[in-house]
Amino acid sequence: MGNMRKGFMTAVVLVMMVVVSITLLTLYQGVANYRERAVSTLSSIQNDSDSVNILNVGVGFLKPKFLGILGASLLYNDNVPTWFNDFKGKLNQDWQNYITTYVSTTKACKIYDWSSTNNQDSGLIKSESSAIDLFNQITSYITLRSPYQISLYAFQMPKLGNSTVLLISMVKRQYKAANNQTKYSTTYTYCLVGPKLLNQYLYFTNSEKKPGQDPIYFKAGELIDGPMRSNDYIYINNAGGKPTFNGTVEFKGIINASGKIVDEAQYSNYATMNGNPKYRKLSGTDASSLDFSLLAAEYQANIQSFVRSYSLLESTPATATGIKFGSDITISFSHGTGTNDYDLRIYDGSNTRYTIKWLASGAPYATVIKETKSGKKWSKSYQVNTLFNGVIYSTGNITIDGDSYLSKYLGNYTLYSEDNIYIKDRLIPYDTYTNYFTDQETQRSGVALNNDTINNIKDYVLDNEKSSLNLVSKNDVVVSEPVAQGANYLKLYNMKIFASIYAFNGSFTVEDYDSDSSAGQLFSFGSIMQNARGPVGTFNPSTGQTQTGYYKTYVYDPRLTTAAYQPAGTPAKNSSAKIQVLGVVKSSN
Repeated sequence: MGNMRKGFMTAVVLVMMVVVSITLLTLYQGVANYRERAVSTLSSIQNDSDSVNILNVGVGFLKPKFLGILGASLLYNDNVPTWFNDFKGKLNQDWQNYITTYVSTTKACKIYDWSSTNNQDSGLIKSESSAIDLFNQITSYITLRSPYQISLYAFQMPKLGNSTVLLISMVKRQYKAANNQTKYSTTYTYCLVGPKLLNQYLYFTNSEKKPGQDPIYFKAGELIDGPMRSNDYIYINNAGGKPTFNGTVEFKGIINASGKIVDEAQYSNYATMNGNPKYRKLSGTDASSLDFSLLAAEYQANIQSFVRSYSLLESTPATATGIKFGSDITISFSHGTGTNDYDLRIYDGSNTRYTIKWLASGAPYATVIKETKSGKKWSKSYQVNTLFNGVIYSTGNITIDGDSYLSKYLGNYTLYSEDNIYIKDRLIPYDTYTNYFTDQETQRSGVALNNDTINNIKDYVLDNEKSSLNLVSKNDVVVSEPVAQGANYLKLYNMKIFASIYAFNGSFTVEDYDSDSSAGQLFSFGSIMQNARGPVGTFNPSTGQTQTGYYKTYVYDPRLTTAAYQPAGTPAKNSSAKIQVLGVVKSSN
Protein backbone atom coordinates (compact mmCIF):
# COMPACT_ATOMS: atom_id res chain seq x y z
CA MET A 1 0.00 0.00 0.00
CA GLY A 2 1.69 3.10 -1.29
CA ASN A 3 4.78 4.98 -0.13
CA MET A 4 3.73 5.15 3.46
CA ARG A 5 6.34 5.70 6.15
CA LYS A 6 6.15 4.51 9.72
CA GLY A 7 5.66 8.01 11.11
CA PHE A 8 2.15 8.28 9.78
CA MET A 9 0.88 4.74 9.42
CA THR A 10 0.35 3.85 13.07
CA ALA A 11 -2.76 1.71 13.45
CA VAL A 12 -5.09 3.06 16.16
CA VAL A 13 -8.18 1.39 17.52
CA LEU A 14 -11.24 3.60 17.93
CA VAL A 15 -11.33 3.32 21.70
CA MET A 16 -8.00 5.16 21.87
CA MET A 17 -9.75 8.31 20.71
CA VAL A 18 -11.77 8.32 23.91
CA VAL A 19 -8.51 8.19 25.88
CA VAL A 20 -7.16 11.04 23.75
CA SER A 21 -10.25 13.13 24.47
CA ILE A 22 -9.96 12.53 28.22
CA THR A 23 -6.27 13.43 28.11
CA LEU A 24 -6.99 16.64 26.22
CA LEU A 25 -9.63 17.60 28.75
CA THR A 26 -7.15 17.12 31.59
CA LEU A 27 -4.48 19.15 29.83
CA TYR A 28 -6.81 22.01 29.15
CA GLN A 29 -8.23 22.28 32.68
CA GLY A 30 -5.18 24.32 33.61
CA VAL A 31 -6.28 27.14 31.32
CA ALA A 32 -10.00 27.00 32.06
CA ASN A 33 -9.95 30.58 33.31
CA TYR A 34 -9.52 31.70 29.73
CA ARG A 35 -13.11 31.47 28.63
CA GLU A 36 -12.65 31.52 24.87
CA ARG A 37 -9.95 28.89 24.91
CA ALA A 38 -11.97 26.74 27.28
CA VAL A 39 -15.07 26.96 25.12
CA SER A 40 -13.03 26.23 22.01
CA THR A 41 -11.38 23.27 23.72
CA LEU A 42 -14.70 21.84 24.89
CA SER A 43 -16.07 22.21 21.38
CA SER A 44 -12.98 20.47 19.98
CA ILE A 45 -13.28 17.60 22.46
CA GLN A 46 -16.93 17.11 21.57
CA ASN A 47 -15.95 17.10 17.92
CA ASP A 48 -13.26 14.45 18.52
CA SER A 49 -15.79 12.11 20.08
CA ASP A 50 -18.50 12.83 17.52
CA SER A 51 -16.19 12.55 14.53
CA VAL A 52 -14.89 9.15 15.67
CA ASN A 53 -18.43 7.91 16.24
CA ILE A 54 -19.56 9.08 12.81
CA LEU A 55 -16.52 7.41 11.25
CA ASN A 56 -17.42 4.19 13.05
CA VAL A 57 -20.90 4.37 11.54
CA GLY A 58 -19.25 4.77 8.13
CA VAL A 59 -17.19 1.62 8.65
CA GLY A 60 -20.37 -0.24 9.56
CA PHE A 61 -21.98 1.04 6.36
CA LEU A 62 -19.03 -0.11 4.24
CA LYS A 63 -18.65 -3.58 5.77
CA PRO A 64 -21.36 -5.44 3.76
CA LYS A 65 -20.25 -3.66 0.59
CA PHE A 66 -16.73 -5.12 0.55
CA LEU A 67 -16.45 -7.96 -1.92
CA GLY A 68 -13.13 -9.36 -0.73
CA ILE A 69 -10.23 -8.28 -2.93
CA LEU A 70 -12.62 -6.45 -5.29
CA GLY A 71 -13.08 -3.74 -2.69
CA ALA A 72 -16.24 -1.82 -1.84
CA SER A 73 -19.19 -1.69 -4.21
CA LEU A 74 -19.86 2.04 -4.15
CA LEU A 75 -21.13 4.67 -6.58
CA TYR A 76 -18.71 7.59 -6.94
CA ASN A 77 -19.76 10.90 -8.51
CA ASP A 78 -18.67 14.53 -8.71
CA ASN A 79 -19.92 15.45 -5.23
CA VAL A 80 -16.52 16.11 -3.69
CA PRO A 81 -17.19 18.00 -0.43
CA THR A 82 -16.27 21.68 -0.28
CA TRP A 83 -14.20 21.08 2.86
CA PHE A 84 -11.85 18.55 1.23
CA ASN A 85 -9.04 21.02 0.44
CA ASP A 86 -9.16 22.34 4.01
CA PHE A 87 -8.85 18.75 5.27
CA LYS A 88 -5.92 17.97 2.99
CA GLY A 89 -4.15 21.20 3.92
CA LYS A 90 -4.19 20.23 7.60
CA LEU A 91 -2.35 16.95 6.95
CA ASN A 92 1.42 16.57 7.22
CA GLN A 93 3.38 16.50 3.99
CA ASP A 94 3.67 12.70 3.89
CA TRP A 95 -0.08 12.24 3.97
CA GLN A 96 -0.62 15.03 1.44
CA ASN A 97 1.78 13.28 -0.93
CA TYR A 98 0.11 9.95 -0.30
CA ILE A 99 -3.35 11.31 -1.11
CA THR A 100 -2.06 13.07 -4.23
CA THR A 101 -0.55 9.80 -5.43
CA TYR A 102 -3.14 7.21 -4.45
CA VAL A 103 -6.51 8.84 -3.80
CA SER A 104 -8.91 9.91 -6.54
CA THR A 105 -10.10 13.37 -5.46
CA THR A 106 -12.29 14.27 -8.44
CA LYS A 107 -15.10 11.90 -7.45
CA ALA A 108 -16.42 10.81 -4.08
CA CYS A 109 -19.17 8.69 -2.56
CA LYS A 110 -21.42 10.76 -0.30
CA ILE A 111 -22.43 8.43 2.51
CA TYR A 112 -24.01 11.16 4.65
CA ASP A 113 -24.22 14.97 4.67
CA TRP A 114 -26.19 17.28 6.95
CA SER A 115 -26.04 20.94 7.94
CA SER A 116 -28.03 22.86 10.55
CA THR A 117 -28.44 25.70 8.05
CA ASN A 118 -30.80 23.64 5.87
CA ASN A 119 -31.56 20.69 8.19
CA GLN A 120 -31.59 18.37 5.18
CA ASP A 121 -30.23 14.80 5.28
CA SER A 122 -28.66 13.38 2.14
CA GLY A 123 -26.42 10.50 1.11
CA LEU A 124 -26.53 6.74 0.64
CA ILE A 125 -26.99 5.96 4.31
CA LYS A 126 -30.39 7.66 4.21
CA SER A 127 -31.53 6.23 0.89
CA GLU A 128 -30.64 2.58 1.49
CA SER A 129 -33.21 0.69 3.51
CA SER A 130 -30.57 -1.78 4.71
CA ALA A 131 -28.76 1.08 6.47
CA ILE A 132 -31.75 2.44 8.39
CA ASP A 133 -30.27 1.50 11.79
CA LEU A 134 -27.03 3.34 10.98
CA PHE A 135 -28.99 6.37 9.74
CA ASN A 136 -30.92 6.42 13.01
CA GLN A 137 -27.65 6.39 14.95
CA ILE A 138 -26.50 9.55 13.17
CA THR A 139 -29.79 11.39 13.61
CA SER A 140 -29.72 10.51 17.31
CA TYR A 141 -26.26 12.07 17.55
CA ILE A 142 -27.54 15.24 15.89
CA THR A 143 -30.41 15.50 18.37
CA LEU A 144 -28.19 14.83 21.36
CA ARG A 145 -25.07 16.78 20.41
CA SER A 146 -26.39 19.66 18.26
CA PRO A 147 -23.47 19.97 15.82
CA TYR A 148 -23.35 22.62 13.11
CA GLN A 149 -22.48 20.20 10.28
CA ILE A 150 -21.78 16.49 9.77
CA SER A 151 -20.31 14.87 6.64
CA LEU A 152 -19.16 11.33 5.81
CA TYR A 153 -17.48 10.60 2.44
CA ALA A 154 -15.54 7.75 0.84
CA PHE A 155 -12.88 8.21 -1.86
CA GLN A 156 -11.58 5.70 -4.40
CA MET A 157 -7.98 4.48 -4.43
CA PRO A 158 -7.64 3.08 -7.97
CA LYS A 159 -3.89 2.48 -7.87
CA LEU A 160 -4.52 -0.01 -5.08
CA GLY A 161 -7.08 -1.81 -7.21
CA ASN A 162 -9.92 -0.06 -5.35
CA SER A 163 -9.61 -2.71 -2.64
CA THR A 164 -9.14 0.11 -0.11
CA VAL A 165 -11.05 3.36 0.35
CA LEU A 166 -10.23 6.59 2.17
CA LEU A 167 -13.08 7.33 4.58
CA ILE A 168 -13.38 10.82 6.10
CA SER A 169 -15.84 12.08 8.69
CA MET A 170 -16.17 15.81 9.32
CA VAL A 171 -17.91 17.35 12.32
CA LYS A 172 -18.18 21.15 12.67
CA ARG A 173 -19.39 22.84 15.84
CA GLN A 174 -20.41 26.48 16.38
CA TYR A 175 -19.54 28.40 19.55
CA LYS A 176 -19.40 31.97 20.84
CA ALA A 177 -16.04 33.59 21.49
CA ALA A 178 -15.34 36.02 24.34
CA ASN A 179 -16.34 39.00 22.18
CA ASN A 180 -19.59 37.24 21.27
CA GLN A 181 -18.14 36.50 17.85
CA THR A 182 -19.36 33.27 16.23
CA LYS A 183 -16.57 30.80 15.65
CA TYR A 184 -16.31 27.22 14.44
CA SER A 185 -14.21 24.22 15.39
CA THR A 186 -13.89 21.36 12.92
CA THR A 187 -12.54 17.84 13.39
CA TYR A 188 -11.70 15.52 10.52
CA THR A 189 -11.23 11.85 11.36
CA TYR A 190 -9.92 9.77 8.50
CA CYS A 191 -8.99 6.15 7.93
CA LEU A 192 -8.10 3.68 5.25
CA VAL A 193 -10.73 0.95 5.21
CA GLY A 194 -10.35 -2.33 3.44
CA PRO A 195 -11.74 -5.83 3.66
CA LYS A 196 -10.49 -8.00 6.51
CA LEU A 197 -7.35 -9.55 5.08
CA LEU A 198 -6.55 -13.19 5.69
CA ASN A 199 -2.99 -12.43 6.82
CA GLN A 200 -3.98 -11.12 10.24
CA TYR A 201 -2.29 -14.13 11.85
CA LEU A 202 1.30 -15.28 11.51
CA TYR A 203 0.05 -18.86 11.61
CA PHE A 204 -3.58 -19.78 10.85
CA THR A 205 -4.54 -23.43 10.43
CA ASN A 206 -8.00 -24.90 10.08
CA SER A 207 -7.00 -28.43 11.07
CA GLU A 208 -3.78 -29.58 12.76
CA LYS A 209 -4.07 -33.16 11.55
CA LYS A 210 -5.34 -34.72 8.33
CA PRO A 211 -7.36 -37.94 8.65
CA GLY A 212 -4.92 -40.85 8.97
CA GLN A 213 -1.94 -38.50 9.43
CA ASP A 214 0.38 -38.68 12.43
CA PRO A 215 0.34 -35.61 14.67
CA ILE A 216 2.65 -32.71 13.74
CA TYR A 217 4.24 -31.17 16.80
CA PHE A 218 5.63 -27.87 17.91
CA LYS A 219 8.88 -28.71 19.67
CA ALA A 220 11.96 -27.46 21.49
CA GLY A 221 13.75 -24.51 19.92
CA GLU A 222 10.92 -23.47 17.60
CA LEU A 223 9.71 -19.86 17.50
CA ILE A 224 6.28 -18.57 16.50
CA ASP A 225 6.80 -14.82 16.69
CA GLY A 226 3.38 -13.29 16.09
CA PRO A 227 -0.36 -13.83 16.50
CA MET A 228 -1.32 -17.47 15.99
CA ARG A 229 -4.63 -19.24 15.48
CA SER A 230 -5.59 -22.87 15.02
CA ASN A 231 -9.21 -23.96 14.80
CA ASP A 232 -8.03 -27.23 16.37
CA TYR A 233 -6.00 -28.57 19.29
CA ILE A 234 -2.27 -28.01 18.76
CA TYR A 235 0.26 -30.79 19.43
CA ILE A 236 3.32 -30.02 21.55
CA ASN A 237 6.25 -32.28 22.46
CA ASN A 238 8.27 -30.65 25.21
CA ALA A 239 11.14 -33.15 25.24
CA GLY A 240 14.43 -31.26 25.43
CA GLY A 241 12.71 -27.88 25.81
CA LYS A 242 9.63 -25.88 24.87
CA PRO A 243 8.52 -23.98 21.77
CA THR A 244 8.09 -20.22 22.16
CA PHE A 245 4.95 -18.30 21.16
CA ASN A 246 5.45 -14.53 21.25
CA GLY A 247 1.88 -13.64 20.31
CA THR A 248 -1.51 -14.64 21.64
CA VAL A 249 -2.29 -18.27 20.79
CA GLU A 250 -5.91 -18.93 19.80
CA PHE A 251 -6.77 -22.65 19.85
CA LYS A 252 -9.00 -25.34 21.34
CA GLY A 253 -6.17 -26.45 23.62
CA ILE A 254 -2.95 -28.49 23.75
CA ILE A 255 -2.43 -32.21 23.18
CA ASN A 256 0.83 -33.70 24.46
CA ALA A 257 3.09 -36.44 23.06
CA SER A 258 1.01 -39.09 24.82
CA GLY A 259 -2.13 -37.95 23.00
CA LYS A 260 -3.67 -36.46 26.15
CA ILE A 261 -5.38 -33.08 26.41
CA VAL A 262 -3.26 -30.84 28.66
CA ASP A 263 -4.91 -29.10 31.60
CA GLU A 264 -4.74 -25.30 31.35
CA ALA A 265 -2.81 -25.12 34.61
CA GLN A 266 -0.01 -27.10 32.92
CA TYR A 267 0.33 -25.01 29.73
CA SER A 268 3.50 -23.33 30.99
CA ASN A 269 5.19 -26.76 31.19
CA TYR A 270 4.63 -27.25 27.46
CA ALA A 271 5.15 -23.84 25.91
CA THR A 272 6.65 -20.44 26.62
CA MET A 273 3.74 -18.09 25.94
CA ASN A 274 4.66 -14.42 25.82
CA GLY A 275 1.46 -13.05 24.27
CA ASN A 276 -0.91 -10.64 25.95
CA PRO A 277 -3.13 -12.45 26.71
CA LYS A 278 -1.07 -15.62 26.54
CA TYR A 279 -3.85 -17.60 24.89
CA ARG A 280 -7.56 -17.65 24.05
CA LYS A 281 -9.53 -20.88 23.83
CA LEU A 282 -11.85 -21.03 20.83
CA SER A 283 -15.44 -22.17 20.98
CA GLY A 284 -17.01 -24.41 18.35
CA THR A 285 -18.63 -21.33 16.82
CA ASP A 286 -15.26 -19.55 16.58
CA ALA A 287 -13.65 -22.51 14.86
CA SER A 288 -16.38 -22.76 12.22
CA SER A 289 -16.50 -19.05 11.36
CA LEU A 290 -14.30 -19.42 8.24
CA ASP A 291 -15.11 -21.93 5.53
CA PHE A 292 -11.80 -22.51 3.75
CA SER A 293 -13.41 -24.10 0.68
CA LEU A 294 -15.72 -21.09 0.33
CA LEU A 295 -12.74 -18.74 0.70
CA ALA A 296 -10.93 -20.60 -2.08
CA ALA A 297 -13.94 -20.33 -4.41
CA GLU A 298 -14.48 -16.64 -3.60
CA TYR A 299 -10.84 -15.83 -4.21
CA GLN A 300 -10.57 -17.64 -7.52
CA ALA A 301 -13.69 -15.87 -8.79
CA ASN A 302 -12.54 -12.43 -7.61
CA ILE A 303 -8.93 -12.62 -8.83
CA GLN A 304 -10.14 -12.88 -12.43
CA SER A 305 -10.73 -9.12 -12.37
CA PHE A 306 -7.02 -8.51 -11.71
CA VAL A 307 -5.56 -10.42 -14.68
CA ARG A 308 -5.80 -10.85 -18.45
CA SER A 309 -3.83 -12.66 -21.10
CA TYR A 310 -0.53 -11.16 -22.24
CA SER A 311 -1.92 -10.32 -25.67
CA LEU A 312 -4.32 -7.86 -24.06
CA LEU A 313 -1.43 -6.12 -22.28
CA GLU A 314 0.21 -5.34 -25.60
CA SER A 315 -2.21 -2.44 -25.95
CA THR A 316 -1.97 -0.69 -22.59
CA PRO A 317 -5.16 -1.32 -20.57
CA ALA A 318 -7.06 1.49 -18.89
CA THR A 319 -6.39 0.07 -15.43
CA ALA A 320 -3.45 -1.85 -14.00
CA THR A 321 -3.67 -5.57 -14.63
CA GLY A 322 -1.75 -8.80 -14.16
CA ILE A 323 -1.09 -11.73 -16.50
CA LYS A 324 -3.00 -15.02 -16.64
CA PHE A 325 -1.39 -18.21 -17.97
CA GLY A 326 -3.23 -21.37 -18.98
CA SER A 327 -0.47 -23.82 -18.09
CA ASP A 328 2.32 -24.57 -15.60
CA ILE A 329 4.81 -21.72 -15.33
CA THR A 330 8.24 -21.15 -13.75
CA ILE A 331 9.09 -17.81 -12.14
CA SER A 332 12.25 -16.15 -10.90
CA PHE A 333 13.08 -12.78 -9.35
CA SER A 334 16.51 -11.29 -9.98
CA HIS A 335 16.56 -7.62 -9.00
CA GLY A 336 20.02 -6.09 -8.69
CA THR A 337 21.83 -9.10 -10.15
CA GLY A 338 24.41 -7.38 -12.36
CA THR A 339 23.99 -7.80 -16.10
CA ASN A 340 21.14 -10.26 -15.57
CA ASP A 341 19.07 -7.69 -13.69
CA TYR A 342 15.30 -7.95 -14.02
CA ASP A 343 12.39 -7.80 -11.62
CA LEU A 344 10.37 -10.82 -12.68
CA ARG A 345 10.78 -13.51 -15.32
CA ILE A 346 8.10 -16.04 -16.28
CA TYR A 347 8.75 -19.15 -18.37
CA ASP A 348 5.60 -20.39 -20.11
CA GLY A 349 6.85 -23.76 -21.26
CA SER A 350 10.39 -24.18 -22.56
CA ASN A 351 10.27 -21.81 -25.55
CA THR A 352 8.45 -18.67 -24.32
CA ARG A 353 9.35 -16.30 -21.53
CA TYR A 354 8.25 -12.89 -20.30
CA THR A 355 10.63 -10.48 -18.58
CA ILE A 356 9.20 -7.67 -16.47
CA LYS A 357 11.04 -4.60 -15.23
CA TRP A 358 9.45 -1.79 -13.22
CA LEU A 359 10.00 1.63 -14.80
CA ALA A 360 11.66 4.42 -12.84
CA SER A 361 8.32 6.24 -12.61
CA GLY A 362 7.19 3.43 -10.35
CA ALA A 363 4.35 0.97 -10.15
CA PRO A 364 2.02 0.21 -11.78
CA TYR A 365 4.06 1.08 -14.92
CA ALA A 366 6.41 -1.63 -16.13
CA THR A 367 8.11 -2.88 -19.26
CA VAL A 368 7.06 -6.37 -20.35
CA ILE A 369 9.22 -8.18 -22.93
CA LYS A 370 8.05 -11.34 -24.64
CA GLU A 371 10.79 -13.62 -25.99
CA THR A 372 10.80 -16.92 -27.85
CA LYS A 373 13.57 -19.49 -27.97
CA SER A 374 15.06 -21.04 -31.07
CA GLY A 375 17.82 -23.51 -30.31
CA LYS A 376 19.73 -21.91 -27.45
CA LYS A 377 19.00 -18.31 -28.42
CA TRP A 378 16.21 -16.10 -27.07
CA SER A 379 14.74 -13.50 -29.47
CA LYS A 380 12.50 -10.58 -28.58
CA SER A 381 9.09 -10.82 -30.22
CA TYR A 382 7.37 -7.93 -28.45
CA GLN A 383 8.07 -5.19 -25.89
CA VAL A 384 5.48 -2.91 -24.29
CA ASN A 385 5.33 -0.37 -21.48
CA THR A 386 2.11 -1.22 -19.75
CA LEU A 387 0.04 -0.89 -16.57
CA PHE A 388 1.08 -3.90 -14.49
CA ASN A 389 -0.31 -4.61 -11.01
CA GLY A 390 2.07 -7.37 -9.92
CA VAL A 391 -0.44 -10.26 -10.14
CA ILE A 392 0.55 -13.50 -11.91
CA TYR A 393 -2.09 -16.24 -12.32
CA SER A 394 -1.64 -19.82 -13.50
CA THR A 395 -4.31 -22.44 -14.08
CA GLY A 396 -1.57 -25.02 -13.41
CA ASN A 397 1.41 -25.17 -11.06
CA ILE A 398 3.79 -22.31 -10.31
CA THR A 399 7.44 -23.16 -9.64
CA ILE A 400 9.78 -20.49 -8.25
CA ASP A 401 13.23 -21.39 -9.55
CA GLY A 402 15.81 -18.81 -10.56
CA ASP A 403 19.38 -18.80 -11.80
CA SER A 404 20.76 -19.43 -8.30
CA TYR A 405 19.22 -20.62 -5.06
CA LEU A 406 18.12 -17.05 -4.29
CA SER A 407 15.35 -14.87 -5.72
CA LYS A 408 15.65 -11.21 -4.68
CA TYR A 409 12.43 -9.36 -5.41
CA LEU A 410 11.61 -5.66 -5.69
CA GLY A 411 7.99 -4.53 -5.86
CA ASN A 412 4.68 -5.96 -4.70
CA TYR A 413 3.48 -9.25 -6.18
CA THR A 414 0.74 -11.85 -5.86
CA LEU A 415 1.29 -15.28 -7.41
CA TYR A 416 -1.85 -17.41 -7.66
CA SER A 417 -2.00 -21.05 -8.72
CA GLU A 418 -5.12 -23.12 -9.30
CA ASP A 419 -2.97 -26.10 -8.33
CA ASN A 420 0.29 -25.99 -6.31
CA ILE A 421 3.17 -23.58 -5.75
CA TYR A 422 6.69 -25.07 -5.49
CA ILE A 423 9.44 -22.96 -3.91
CA LYS A 424 13.00 -23.87 -4.96
CA ASP A 425 14.65 -20.52 -4.13
CA ARG A 426 15.11 -18.52 -1.00
CA LEU A 427 12.77 -15.53 -1.36
CA ILE A 428 14.07 -12.28 0.14
CA PRO A 429 13.13 -8.67 -0.71
CA TYR A 430 16.04 -6.85 -2.32
CA ASP A 431 16.46 -4.00 0.18
CA THR A 432 16.32 -6.31 3.19
CA TYR A 433 18.76 -8.66 1.47
CA THR A 434 21.35 -5.96 0.84
CA ASN A 435 21.24 -4.86 4.49
CA TYR A 436 21.15 -8.21 6.31
CA PHE A 437 22.34 -11.03 4.04
CA THR A 438 25.35 -12.09 2.00
CA ASP A 439 26.02 -14.12 -1.13
CA GLN A 440 26.04 -17.20 1.06
CA GLU A 441 22.26 -17.25 0.53
CA THR A 442 22.94 -18.03 -3.15
CA GLN A 443 24.58 -21.30 -2.04
CA ARG A 444 22.99 -24.42 -0.63
CA SER A 445 24.14 -23.54 2.89
CA GLY A 446 22.51 -20.33 4.10
CA VAL A 447 22.85 -18.75 7.55
CA ALA A 448 20.55 -19.54 10.48
CA LEU A 449 19.15 -16.36 12.05
CA ASN A 450 19.34 -15.70 15.79
CA ASN A 451 16.83 -13.68 17.81
CA ASP A 452 18.86 -10.44 17.74
CA THR A 453 19.15 -10.53 13.94
CA ILE A 454 15.46 -11.37 13.61
CA ASN A 455 14.48 -8.37 15.75
CA ASN A 456 16.76 -6.10 13.72
CA ILE A 457 15.17 -7.36 10.49
CA LYS A 458 11.68 -6.73 11.89
CA ASP A 459 12.60 -3.14 12.74
CA TYR A 460 14.21 -2.57 9.36
CA VAL A 461 11.24 -3.99 7.42
CA LEU A 462 8.76 -1.88 9.38
CA ASP A 463 10.70 1.33 8.75
CA ASN A 464 12.15 0.79 5.29
CA GLU A 465 10.97 -2.21 3.27
CA LYS A 466 8.52 -1.41 0.46
CA SER A 467 8.40 -4.80 -1.30
CA SER A 468 6.05 -7.67 -0.48
CA LEU A 469 4.91 -11.01 -1.87
CA ASN A 470 1.80 -13.20 -1.68
CA LEU A 471 2.00 -16.90 -2.56
CA VAL A 472 -1.59 -18.06 -3.00
CA SER A 473 -2.42 -21.64 -3.88
CA LYS A 474 -5.75 -23.38 -4.27
CA ASN A 475 -4.00 -26.51 -3.00
CA ASP A 476 -0.47 -26.76 -1.52
CA VAL A 477 2.52 -24.46 -1.12
CA VAL A 478 5.58 -26.72 -1.10
CA VAL A 479 9.20 -26.02 -0.20
CA SER A 480 10.82 -28.12 -2.91
CA GLU A 481 14.28 -29.67 -3.38
CA PRO A 482 16.44 -27.81 -5.91
CA VAL A 483 19.91 -29.19 -5.20
CA ALA A 484 20.83 -32.01 -7.58
CA GLN A 485 23.04 -34.75 -6.15
CA GLY A 486 23.32 -37.64 -8.56
CA ALA A 487 19.86 -39.04 -9.14
CA ASN A 488 18.56 -37.38 -5.94
CA TYR A 489 17.76 -33.85 -4.83
CA LEU A 490 18.53 -32.12 -1.56
CA LYS A 491 16.91 -29.29 0.34
CA LEU A 492 18.40 -25.85 0.78
CA TYR A 493 20.05 -25.57 4.19
CA ASN A 494 18.51 -22.80 6.31
CA MET A 495 15.62 -21.88 4.00
CA LYS A 496 14.21 -18.35 4.01
CA ILE A 497 10.83 -17.21 2.69
CA PHE A 498 9.72 -13.57 3.01
CA ALA A 499 6.08 -13.84 1.91
CA SER A 500 2.49 -14.33 2.99
CA ILE A 501 1.52 -17.92 2.21
CA TYR A 502 -2.00 -19.19 1.57
CA ALA A 503 -2.93 -22.84 0.93
CA PHE A 504 -6.72 -22.72 0.81
CA ASN A 505 -7.52 -26.40 0.28
CA GLY A 506 -4.13 -27.81 1.19
CA SER A 507 -1.03 -27.27 3.31
CA PHE A 508 2.24 -25.40 3.60
CA THR A 509 4.71 -28.28 3.63
CA VAL A 510 8.21 -29.48 2.73
CA GLU A 511 8.89 -31.99 -0.02
CA ASP A 512 10.39 -35.25 1.32
CA TYR A 513 10.36 -33.74 4.81
CA ASP A 514 11.20 -37.15 6.30
CA SER A 515 14.24 -37.90 4.12
CA ASP A 516 17.87 -36.73 4.10
CA SER A 517 19.36 -35.22 7.25
CA SER A 518 18.49 -32.06 9.13
CA ALA A 519 18.31 -29.03 6.81
CA GLY A 520 18.45 -26.50 9.65
CA GLN A 521 16.10 -23.54 10.04
CA LEU A 522 12.97 -22.82 8.02
CA PHE A 523 12.62 -19.05 8.40
CA SER A 524 9.25 -17.75 7.24
CA PHE A 525 8.75 -13.98 7.51
CA GLY A 526 5.18 -12.87 6.76
CA SER A 527 2.13 -15.04 7.44
CA ILE A 528 0.91 -18.59 6.82
CA MET A 529 -2.69 -19.65 6.24
CA GLN A 530 -3.41 -23.30 5.49
CA ASN A 531 -6.42 -25.58 5.55
CA ALA A 532 -4.54 -28.49 7.12
CA ARG A 533 -1.16 -28.35 8.76
CA GLY A 534 1.64 -29.79 6.65
CA PRO A 535 4.86 -31.39 7.94
CA VAL A 536 8.20 -29.62 7.48
CA GLY A 537 10.52 -32.07 9.25
CA THR A 538 10.93 -34.83 11.85
CA PHE A 539 12.62 -34.90 15.24
CA ASN A 540 13.70 -37.31 17.95
CA PRO A 541 10.68 -37.50 20.28
CA SER A 542 12.93 -38.17 23.28
CA THR A 543 15.36 -35.26 22.81
CA GLY A 544 13.60 -32.75 20.57
CA GLN A 545 16.52 -32.72 18.11
CA THR A 546 15.67 -32.23 14.43
CA GLN A 547 16.43 -35.37 12.41
CA THR A 548 15.19 -34.58 8.90
CA GLY A 549 13.80 -31.49 7.22
CA TYR A 550 13.58 -28.23 9.13
CA TYR A 551 12.83 -26.74 12.52
CA LYS A 552 10.44 -23.76 12.39
CA THR A 553 11.18 -20.08 12.93
CA TYR A 554 8.06 -18.18 11.86
CA VAL A 555 8.00 -14.39 12.22
CA TYR A 556 5.10 -12.02 11.53
CA ASP A 557 5.73 -9.15 9.14
CA PRO A 558 4.87 -6.11 11.33
CA ARG A 559 3.57 -4.19 8.28
CA LEU A 560 0.61 -6.57 8.05
CA THR A 561 -1.02 -4.93 11.08
CA THR A 562 -1.52 -1.76 9.03
CA ALA A 563 -1.88 -3.38 5.58
CA ALA A 564 1.10 -1.31 4.41
CA TYR A 565 2.57 -2.33 1.06
CA GLN A 566 -0.05 -4.98 0.39
CA PRO A 567 0.14 -6.36 -3.15
CA ALA A 568 -2.91 -6.19 -5.41
CA GLY A 569 -4.94 -9.36 -4.93
CA THR A 570 -4.09 -9.88 -1.25
CA PRO A 571 -6.65 -12.48 -0.05
CA ALA A 572 -9.55 -11.07 1.94
CA LYS A 573 -12.91 -12.18 3.25
CA ASN A 574 -16.11 -10.99 1.58
CA SER A 575 -18.50 -8.76 3.57
CA SER A 576 -15.84 -7.74 6.06
CA ALA A 577 -14.15 -4.44 6.84
CA LYS A 578 -11.13 -3.38 8.86
CA ILE A 579 -9.68 0.01 9.72
CA GLN A 580 -6.06 -0.12 8.59
CA VAL A 581 -4.86 3.39 9.48
CA LEU A 582 -6.62 6.08 11.50
CA GLY A 583 -5.83 9.74 12.14
CA VAL A 584 -7.32 13.06 13.24
CA VAL A 585 -6.72 16.66 12.13
CA LYS A 586 -8.46 19.84 13.29
CA SER A 587 -9.37 23.25 11.99
CA SER A 588 -10.79 26.38 13.63
CA ASN A 589 -11.94 29.75 12.43
